[in-house]
Amino acid sequence: MEENIEGGRKIIKISRKKLIISVVVLILIAGVVYFGLIFLRGSFRLDSITDSNMGSSRSMSGSNYLPPIPMVGEVSSQNKRINSPQADSSIRDTREFMKTDYSAKILTRDVPEVVNQIKNIVKGSDGRVDNLQSGERYGRVSFVVVKSKFESFKAEIESITHRKLYTENISSTNLLNQKQGIESQIDGATSSLESLNRQKDDLIASHTKTVESINKELTNIQKNLVYIRASIQGNTETEIVAALRKQETLYVGQQTYQKNKLSEENKNYLTKIQNLDNQINNANANLANGLNNDEKFTDNIETVEGYVSVSWISIWGMAKIFSPIHPTWVIIIILIVLKIIFRKKLPKVVLE
Repeated sequence: MEENIEGGRKIIKISRKKLIISVVVLILIAGVVYFGLIFLRGSFRLDSITDSNMGSSRSMSGSNYLPPIPMVGEVSSQNKRINSPQADSSIRDTREFMKTDYSAKILTRDVPEVVNQIKNIVKGSDGRVDNLQSGERYGRVSFVVVKSKFESFKAEIESITHRKLYTENISSTNLLNQKQGIESQIDGATSSLESLNRQKDDLIASHTKTVESINKELTNIQKNLVYIRASIQGNTETEIVAALRKQETLYVGQQTYQKNKLSEENKNYLTKIQNLDNQINNANANLANGLNNDEKFTDNIETVEGYVSVSWISIWGMAKIFSPIHPTWVIIIILIVLKIIFRKKLPKVVLE
């Protein structure tokens, strides 16, 4: 490379061969860097997809269920779904019980401040913060808010930053099958309870009738025994007394039989009534559980669960988002303009 002065302007002479070699080397280096970045990006995406799928599997397999509906508390929607028996999926039932999930991402230069704003918005919407993370580069707020205030809540979250620095995802699932499962549980418990109560009423009526019949028979026997024994006391004839003794023995035997029958009837009745009472208690517990599950189900679908993640962004990153073209091209254009302006002051490059 040689330098000369021509008309007051510096002239730089560069070997054409060396320039070509330098350009080829730069192209090769750029190619290696480019394909290396593509490979790393592909590996990252593959790992991300794998982790996402594994996370989903863990979420589904590790969910905490309370049959047929869980308590509301965790943020993840998979952990909040109700495990109910298979219900009728016929199109004839067109009811909708929509469970809404929400997630959003905010890019900012001040992560702790935005996390604090999100927490205050949740509290101001009568919501509940389930998990909060706050750092210099990343933050996350998991929450639950009532569905009736969700739209205003979402609008406040959106207003925190510019729309280009905010993304959201809203999904809704119809939990009709779970509602049908709860209704089936309630109907089954109600039907069982009605049947058991009828059986108990029938058992009590039958037992009462049987006991009355036995007691009536015992009363008659006792009257006969009193009469016969009085007759024995008032007679001195041997043959008459002997006949009365035989009748007395016969009635005593009948009396013993009826007493044993009464004892057996009472024993069987106590066993049967206790069994029915246990079944009725279980049916009442199932019905109460079903009604409780129905109440929890209503609470569940009337809330929106979700999270907002907050990530730090550099000035260069913001420039790439807000600039209509890539900032690199902006810099190149600026340099070209500056070159044109200061052309006379710049050295002239000549290829040899």
